[in-house]
Amino acid sequence: GQTLRMPHPPMHVVQRGENLYRIGLRYNIPFQTLAAHNGIRPPYEIEVGQQIRLPQGARAVTVTEAAPSRVSSVRRDTSPAPAAAGAPSFDWPIRGAILSDFGRKPDGGRNDGINIEARTGADVRAAAAGQVVYAGSELAGYGRLVLIRHSGGFVTAYAHNSRILVREGDQVERGQVIAAAGDTGSVDRPQVHFEIRNGVNPVNPMSYLR
Repeated sequence: GQTLRMPHPPMHVVQRGENLYRIGLRYNIPFQTLAAHNGIRPPYEIEVGQQIRLPQGARAVTVTEAAPSRVSSVRRDTSPAPAAAGAPSFDWPIRGAILSDFGRKPDGGRNDGINIEARTGADVRAAAAGQVVYAGSELAGYGRLVLIRHSGGFVTAYAHNSRILVREGDQVERGQVIAAAGDTGSVDRPQVHFEIRNGVNPVNPMSYLR
């Protein structure tokens, strides 16, 4: 008849602007693992206030981030902080005008990368050599998305593509065409959303692009 108090499983409460990809980055857990753990199926939609069960032992990595809303053409005069000494350099995935720069926006949102104007169908190239760790369209807002893991714990992201030309597990070279630019996801004009992350932390691509 004794009552035993059971430990509560670790939980994450979804905040405005979050999705499974970003929550997974926060806890260093693949978003596919979170989806399977919570019975969430593609397109992996979640709601503000929803409780996401985490695997035992999961701990948040300290990083301030919130998903941007629709891309804004507002430009700000910001100077990127220099990259850390010894950090790798990355090539531009595509050349074009910057539609939205890195950092916080006037509406309270945040862009964890930069958005580069592009022509539909234009080549999107790998910014550095690495391995494709995700290629799909299951994350709401990003459209057709490619993630590449590089040496030194860096990851690059390429979103809103019209076509993806690589598969998960592929090894790619610097400058290899990995996708065709487009306007899939939560944008209304062709562009490439490009992120560089050092571990789970988003960094300003302008500090690393050559």
